[in-house]
Amino acid sequence: FLRGGVLWSQPLEGGAPRKLVEGETDVGIWSFDWGDDGSIVAQQSFRGLIRLRPPGMTPEELTTVDAESNEYSHHHPRVLPGGQGILLGVGVDTFWNSHIEVLDLRGPEPLRRVLIEDAYFAEYLHTGHLLAGRAGTVFAVPFDLEDMVVTGPEIPVLSNIQMNRFGNVQNYVASGNGTLVWLPEQG
Repeated sequence: FLRGGVLWSQPLEGGAPRKLVEGETDVGIWSFDWGDDGSIVAQQSFRGLIRLRPPGMTPEELTTVDAESNEYSHHHPRVLPGGQGILLGVGVDTFWNSHIEVLDLRGPEPLRRVLIEDAYFAEYLHTGHLLAGRAGTVFAVPFDLEDMVVTGPEIPVLSNIQMNRFGNVQNYVASGNGTLVWLPEQG
């Protein structure tokens, strides 16, 4: 869990919470996701993504924000099954402009590739789809996990989803079994 931009862990069976990373790297974490192997991928405020691997949870830089391309953030990381790729939002120019990319970790060097333009907060479903949001609507697109590519058109799933103050959809989450939870638009 996050407390004041710092990543903590709490055993389910009880016990005291503990900070996962000490020092400057642990400050300013905005979102994170757990991988199948126990590693955590985290967004640092305006600095890109890091990965923390057990047992020591030493931070490893995965991405850096490319100021020359007007990127301002890499956000909402989602580790794909098997840990071979990471979905991420890439903010460009303003808080109102974002697209979804995949960071392919299978080669000798990580490779970033755009999957969905003008979209926010991707979630992977085990049905072979990605969920993403745009303008108060959550939509699904078919996704080939092996090739890490979108394979079909967008299909609206939910509309009138509550949007954040920057005008993008972020108030939904999907579980591994496909259950979707969301905040409806305030009327």
